[in-house]
Amino acid sequence: MVYSPQGAEARPIYLKGKESSIQLIFALPAWGIGAMPNKFVADAMLGRLAKWLRIMGYDAHYQPFYEPRQVHSLANEGRVFLTRNSRWLNRCKGTLLVRSDHVKDQLHQLRQEGLIQVDRAAWFTRCRLCNETLQVAPSEAVRENVPDHVLLENPSGISFCPSCNRFFWPGSHKKNMMARLRVWGF
Repeated sequence: MVYSPQGAEARPIYLKGKESSIQLIFALPAWGIGAMPNKFVADAMLGRLAKWLRIMGYDAHYQPFYEPRQVHSLANEGRVFLTRNSRWLNRCKGTLLVRSDHVKDQLHQLRQEGLIQVDRAAWFTRCRLCNETLQVAPSEAVRENVPDHVLLENPSGISFCPSCNRFFWPGSHKKNMMARLRVWGF
């Protein structure tokens, strides 16, 4: 474990100084010392990552375009700004540069940075489309909006998104996503 001069856990970065000496600086977590955020804002290049964070139960705000003031406002809410654009690093507090183009590697980076943990109980608790927390679906609404075979196979496992009015149930999509997360090491 490495600690900064302020006593916070930090990652050392070695830089070559002007006089060919090695200078040691510390990269402190942008989201604050001792904090573990579970809310994110993903830039336009990270829509797939946002979807998988939602599947894993994390609050991940995403839209295809942001005005700079929107990003700052969301970061001020305590969200970590995830970006592939290095120009944002010094422009917005709580920014993490995501290094990979692949979701599997992006999730591993977030876990290595201490931003996410594996909590399978939280999986499939958020709408992967609009990011709202799912609720237990009302039985009268289920009968009207869910196929009959789903009601027969798993009547109690049906969730409802109060924002976009979509219904979710454990089926082949969920099984495939869980299998993919396991293959990825989660």
